[in-house]
Amino acid sequence: MGVLEGKQILVTRELEQAKTMTSKIQQLGGISIEIPLLSFKSADKETFRRSITHLEQADWVFFTSANGVAFFFDQLEEEQLKLPSHLSIAVVGLKTEQALQQYGYHPSFVPSRYSAYTLGTEFIEQVSEPLSIVLIQGNLSRTTLKDTLSRGPYEIQTVIMYETVFNVTMETKLTEAIANKQIDALTFTSPSAVRAFTRLAGHFEEVFTYPCACIGPTTEQEARKLGFTRIVVPKTYTVEAMIEQLALDRDERNW
Repeated sequence: MGVLEGKQILVTRELEQAKTMTSKIQQLGGISIEIPLLSFKSADKETFRRSITHLEQADWVFFTSANGVAFFFDQLEEEQLKLPSHLSIAVVGLKTEQALQQYGYHPSFVPSRYSAYTLGTEFIEQVSEPLSIVLIQGNLSRTTLKDTLSRGPYEIQTVIMYETVFNVTMETKLTEAIANKQIDALTFTSPSAVRAFTRLAGHFEEVFTYPCACIGPTTEQEARKLGFTRIVVPKTYTVEAMIEQLALDRDERNW
């Protein structure tokens, strides 16, 4: 019997991205309740073409999410273009690195801890010469990485490669699941997911006391700010580690 046996765990990721998390939940005996609260769409082609102009003059390109990698390289292939060969690539963590490798590229820089702040801090420590950097991000990405890198001798350009929107079509499904006691714990992999959940289901006061797994400190900070009180965060910022941490909490607190 798994630690999460019979427990219904809300997975708020987009369905394709939810597969890894659902697999881990099921491996530990739980039931995955997949209700995607965010949807993503690519930026317009003109934005992408401007990004290529920036990249031709840049030294480094930074990716802060697997979504950014996918939208960027899919557009690159659609336009039948290649990434400028002189560019070095930095990624925020393991999942972003894996997404990059699917397109045949490998990063030159990965931080020891998977966060935007650590990425910026460690890059400054190791790369001290003046450089031109392009950040590939989404419209709701925080400014943590840019703010941190701004302490170094770099020229920084941000390209918004995709837009994140709240999936309001899921409101009825989400509220019915809560009303029918079909959710025992929550999972969030971004601050945007926390905000989307709160907007769609925040009128249920009890949800703020549910066990709540956040993938990292930025998401945790948003959850605390919005009123969630039973938060767990893994030491390694991956969905697998997050579900394992939730299982540990279930084992310790017997919820």
